[in-house]
Amino acid sequence: MTFIHSNAISLGVFLTCLFTVFLSSGSSVEAVNFLSIHLGNVQSSGYVVMQPLFNYSLEAQARHYPRLFQNYTYEAKVRRESPHCGPPGVEASLGLMADIIGEKKSFPEAAALTVLFVPLCGPSFAVFAEFARELDMLAVSCTAVDGSVRKKDRFPSSISLATADSEPYGAALLALMRYYGWRSIAIISDQLGGSTRANRNVEQCRAPLEQLYERRSEFEFHNIITDSYKESFTRALIEATNFSRIILSCTLGEAQRRAMADAFDLKMMTGDYIIIHLFENETPGEPPLSWQRNDDLDVKVRSAFQHLLVLGSPPINWDEFEETSRLMHQRRDNMFGPTTTPDEVLLSP
Repeated sequence: MTFIHSNAISLGVFLTCLFTVFLSSGSSVEAVNFLSIHLGNVQSSGYVVMQPLFNYSLEAQARHYPRLFQNYTYEAKVRRESPHCGPPGVEASLGLMADIIGEKKSFPEAAALTVLFVPLCGPSFAVFAEFARELDMLAVSCTAVDGSVRKKDRFPSSISLATADSEPYGAALLALMRYYGWRSIAIISDQLGGSTRANRNVEQCRAPLEQLYERRSEFEFHNIITDSYKESFTRALIEATNFSRIILSCTLGEAQRRAMADAFDLKMMTGDYIIIHLFENETPGEPPLSWQRNDDLDVKVRSAFQHLLVLGSPPINWDEFEETSRLMHQRRDNMFGPTTTPDEVLLSP
């Protein structure tokens, strides 16, 4: 996943550093060709969101540093009907990369570097990172990817600018378990009705699940699937307590309040159980996790939150990104229109 407000800052800094290094190092690189890769149009990282981000960042840096950015090209490669993740996404990535290789104009000249912007999930990004290594290109991800893509021995020419990265939270969870000597944990994975927020929640809990699996000789874990759009958390909580007194709750916002209210009703607030919640993927305008909503759950949740351990980052001051956000939304509206749907979008590099 990706949040365009903060990623624009990361991307701008990266672009400036990239050009400065080439200019000051005596590199023979005289121009940089940027290609952005877009498969499908998912809400968080599709071309309608990401293509204006790349346009805005490149043009903003070119205005601030005209000498550095005097020789660059940018082209968007879009397959709007393609899957972006999973095995179908990998297949689509291979097909698109084959097309890029087949187009001579997409290859760098002798004195040019090609940079691939790839806002795709880990396995799909890995396809472009593999080709980047062999073709002396640079592959850049600005969405969260799994740890395997960060292995520099395999992907020496790839870099991640993701601001929503779940890997450290998996490491923090395991460190916490080791510190207190916990050897088992139950994970409640909320499907959130298959909504667009479900992808965000899956990513939020991906790293802990992957890292627990990698260390399954050290820790026992049990992943419990539920859907807060279809049922309460009662069944999942009962199943979790039958496995461990340590419970990781993978859900978002208001659903976490309901989970804690259900835990209160099950009398899990006696001190026997510890519920852990991850809160790392904050979005603009999203209120912090709080027991108080001035509703009938407040009393239960206030008591239950005393037994909730939150692993999260410091809150983000989104006001700092307000002007950047406004300019990028304006650019998106200029490119695609303010009310267009993906099928109505006129693609423009």
